[in-house]
Amino acid sequence: MIPICFEIHWTVLVGIIIALLILVYVFVFRKTKKIKAQRDAYAIKQWKSISKLWGQKSPEAYKLAIIEADKLLDYAFKKMQFAGADFGERLRGACHKYEYLKDIWFAHNLRNDIVHKSYFELSSSAANKALHFYERALDKLGFLE
Repeated sequence: MIPICFEIHWTVLVGIIIALLILVYVFVFRKTKKIKAQRDAYAIKQWKSISKLWGQKSPEAYKLAIIEADKLLDYAFKKMQFAGADFGERLRGACHKYEYLKDIWFAHNLRNDIVHKSYFELSSSAANKALHFYERALDKLGFLE
């Protein structure tokens, strides 16, 4: 017969092992909310070009920067293999996975106004807001430096 003293130590030992296994799982094997870096030379180069346009602070440069940022985010979605026939469909799918991408709808709708409404006047505040949204999304997705 096993002494009671040994049984207490044995259960403590099992408890410690279980706790260690849980910690290993949590810190090593569990998928974190961080996204693996998707950085590539193309995305970084494109964002530098967009930033230069953004820095010009003219309505036409803002419009072009927004169009290019939208295309760059679409490129990122394709690299991440989001399904969809167009950017809007890929954005819908991405928003289900990453809540913070919902802000991109503002930027994308602004891009659509720029492209489809010849009379559209873009304010600098709306342009800056949209470009900040694109920048944040691309950064959180791991495509920017």
